[in-house]
Amino acid sequence: MKIRADSVFVSSVLFTIALICLIPAALWNLQSLHDEVLISKLDAGFRAQALTANYLGFACLAIILIGVIVIWTGYVNRSRSAWLVMSVLTWVWAFPLFVSPLFRGKIVVTFAEWLRDAISEPGLPRTLTESVLIFLLMLIALTLPIRAFFFRRESTET
Repeated sequence: MKIRADSVFVSSVLFTIALICLIPAALWNLQSLHDEVLISKLDAGFRAQALTANYLGFACLAIILIGVIVIWTGYVNRSRSAWLVMSVLTWVWAFPLFVSPLFRGKIVVTFAEWLRDAISEPGLPRTLTESVLIFLLMLIALTLPIRAFFFRRESTET
């Protein structure tokens, strides 16, 4: 198999990196129900929230696996339906889950302060910055090979 460093291959690698970066968050959500002693001390609302986080982690792992399978089976073969699946995965799954929660509240810090906090200490600013960067990586991977998927020339064999 000859590996070509074209836009579709680069896009496939970028998508794979972005999806692999989301695995730790999915695993963290999946492990939310493993401490039964702690869960039993919580009231019903918090137990339901832990169960929902567990389901979310399982669903995220399944979507990540589906995304990697679609990338390396149909996407690298320039299947337009694979590009559509990755577009849906980017805009219907990744955007609402990782980026849209940023727009719920008021932004009380400047961009420079947010970036400084994300670099200097762990916590919410770093997590939000990583989420935005992963989504941007997916968006770049989605738009990079548009010409290869939709504007390719049909070769005529004689």
